[in-house]
Amino acid sequence: MKKSQNSFFAVKPEHLVSAVFIERPNRFLVRCCINGNIEEAFLPNPGRLREILLPETELFVSVDGRNQKRKTRYTVVAARRKGKPVLLHTHMSNSVVENLILNRRIKGLEDWTVEKREATFGHSRFDFLLKNGGRHLLLEVKSCTLFGERMAMFPDAPSLRGKKHVEELCGLSGQGYDAAVLFLVQSSAPEYFLPDFHTDPLFAEALYSSRERITVLPVTAEWSENLELSSGTGILEVPWHYYENRRSGEGCCIIIGIGTDNQTWVTVGCSMNINASMKKIAMEIKGASLFIPGTKPEFIPIRTDRRLKDEITENIALMSKEEISVEGRRFFLFEKSPWQMARFVEMIVYFRSDRILEV
Repeated sequence: MKKSQNSFFAVKPEHLVSAVFIERPNRFLVRCCINGNIEEAFLPNPGRLREILLPETELFVSVDGRNQKRKTRYTVVAARRKGKPVLLHTHMSNSVVENLILNRRIKGLEDWTVEKREATFGHSRFDFLLKNGGRHLLLEVKSCTLFGERMAMFPDAPSLRGKKHVEELCGLSGQGYDAAVLFLVQSSAPEYFLPDFHTDPLFAEALYSSRERITVLPVTAEWSENLELSSGTGILEVPWHYYENRRSGEGCCIIIGIGTDNQTWVTVGCSMNINASMKKIAMEIKGASLFIPGTKPEFIPIRTDRRLKDEITENIALMSKEEISVEGRRFFLFEKSPWQMARFVEMIVYFRSDRILEV
């Protein structure tokens, strides 16, 4: 990894090759096509990445070579989304942030210097200990790859570790330390940032409850075609009032399952209490004739105004192959998993992120 006052490359350009995503057998492995050959590559990112890892997505892969500790000779570094590279390699995030701090490119941290990386306090370890005169700041870094046109969100999967970090930082902030969580948003397009309260309401509530004691820094980063970090960064606005309006648990839920004929079905429900609604719908569909006993449907909560149910339902109807009614409930059939359809994934991202700003 190259780092200097003037430039920062995620990987040496001569080690970078283009690949096409095929599938993700497990969290840390992808199959992709490189120069016409199917290869396996290490994916250093535990997130779901559903809005990124779609069929035919272009990947930016580094050629690392094999050794005794590795089974693959390739590592996924970034992927193309909305026409631009998005850094996926979470292990690089701290080096990116260190470079930005060194070059005074983060608003609010211009006067701070890095005293230590991976600083341990009791049973806790934080990404950075920063110093500014006699003051010290504990900084935790999170890489954010989930964003719509205007709103970025974190995390894209439940993160007990993330919640724990926030709570520990909050505790230490009362013991003479400044504390901050920096979300490295891998795009300069969004204007706003919120914790993803749809996916991880516990993390969202922890961050919201700590907002007076912990600084939330959503910092944007943009990458060139050869994965050089752009010189421009920005700080996104955190519109907490949108979150405050959605803490009650009201919302809609998209449910995905596999039918008796191996087709994928999708249905939509809504409630004043979305958690209770998910349990109720689960009981209802277990008795439906198209449900395969022993399989578990997937629930996708959208914590928003319940009046959006019709809008969400009609969007799904337009994408589906067929609609059927079972015991009064509308089911939409798909020949393949809708998660493999960019249109479906972008719809989920829209209703969970940008649509918040319109309701």
